[in-house]
Amino acid sequence: MKKLLAALLAMFICLLPAISETAQTDSEIKDLYEQIEMSFTKAELDEKYGCIETEEGYFLYENEILCAFYESGRLQAKARAFENAGDIAPVANIPLTKLSSYKQGMTIEKVTEAFGCEGLEIMKINLADEENAGVRRVLVWKTEAGNVVQALFELDDNEWVLFAIAEVK
Repeated sequence: MKKLLAALLAMFICLLPAISETAQTDSEIKDLYEQIEMSFTKAELDEKYGCIETEEGYFLYENEILCAFYESGRLQAKARAFENAGDIAPVANIPLTKLSSYKQGMTIEKVTEAFGCEGLEIMKINLADEENAGVRRVLVWKTEAGNVVQALFELDDNEWVLFAIAEVK
């Protein structure tokens, strides 16, 4: 499972070079990201938003949302493109010294309640391989000190549960 987390984080880091120089407002990015459903096909997204294919083989929509597709053309992953998650992440009420107290299996509601606000989803991915099949979400928060906390949640029995949490510097 640690390999899975590393792979997801590596995928996100690989997407960063495709970031646009001209960023839209946070609300425009949020609206577009939330409009892109995981059931969309590449053709549906291209028709609605147009896209740019990156050197890494990902697709950039409206200069802010990066997508990857299965061979079938269905959406496999979407991620927000930005230079620094701390610039757009909501401020949470969490001291980093307590980060280790958040255990795998906690519901997203419990983590949200403890942090005092909802996190910002920066990536959603559907994994199809048998060993790691399922849906994952990466959410971020910023502490009052300016550090970024990133959490990976899995969909388990129709409930989002914590898989891993870390400080991102």
